[in-house]
Amino acid sequence: MLSSVLAAIGFSLLGIRYPIILGAIVAYFTFVPMLGPPLVFIILALYYLFLGETLHFLILIFGTVVAMIIPENVIRPHLAMKSSQIPPDNYIAFVYIPPYLL
Repeated sequence: MLSSVLAAIGFSLLGIRYPIILGAIVAYFTFVPMLGPPLVFIILALYYLFLGETLHFLILIFGTVVAMIIPENVIRPHLAMKSSQIPPDNYIAFVYIPPYLL
């Protein structure tokens, strides 16, 4: 959910039309492991690249890292380990490895 709110705020600041709808799409794709939300950013970034708006393209690529990768791979595991008292190696083994086994 944090990723979708950050995405909607970023879309709004960039002047991209329909930021709340795009934020909702990001929230929907959050349920797709490992690929979901960055996919929305990458498609939107490629759209702006094809329009010739390189600045929007670069900001969206940077936004992918800030709004998607950092919260999902840094903040969420830290909070989950802190609240559930699971050792870090067990958390990594049970959360990050299974999607690669599919």
